[in-house]
Amino acid sequence: AVSGVWTEWLMTPTEDLPATGIAPPTDECEPEQTPLDCEIGLISPRWVLIMSGTNDALLGRPLGNTYRDELVRMVDRVRELGPVPVLSTLPPMAVQAHNGQPGEERIGEANRIIREVAEEKEVPLIDLHSALAAAGMVDHGLAADGLHLGVYGGEEEPDVMRGSAMLTIPALHYGANRRNLIWLQTLERLDRAAG
Repeated sequence: AVSGVWTEWLMTPTEDLPATGIAPPTDECEPEQTPLDCEIGLISPRWVLIMSGTNDALLGRPLGNTYRDELVRMVDRVRELGPVPVLSTLPPMAVQAHNGQPGEERIGEANRIIREVAEEKEVPLIDLHSALAAAGMVDHGLAADGLHLGVYGGEEEPDVMRGSAMLTIPALHYGANRRNLIWLQTLERLDRAAG
């Protein structure tokens, strides 16, 4: 589900979201539905991959208990709606957060919370951060801006989404490509384990 900027927005009724232009209104969702509820209702997934918090970390939003509570609420809500939640750590962040703190410190704090919530709520965890920080990755999987994931072929390409779907050996040195492969492999393993 895409809600705009903050983790809490995934759990905010669409009618209460600010008109940022980032997540334009849709006629597929009821105004009282949250983006999370709407998307789960539309596609009825078996698994819900949750990777949320990079913007919270970048823009200096409170992490700690505030962020933890939002993640717990999200995991609980996904379970209430039927799918199995799967948490993912956040990718590296090479830029300074808006509050002056180094980006990797903020990401480290968020990832610690994500790991704790995954253990506490007994949900699968994808350690994307470690995969992107591994040797051989181009710029730790990041684009030139140090925030977004890099894409094979470059982020300036008109068909950037196609570039991110390439799963060749050279492409897997880029963040979006590696993330997509890891997520597909995770879904395949979960499907096998669930029978």
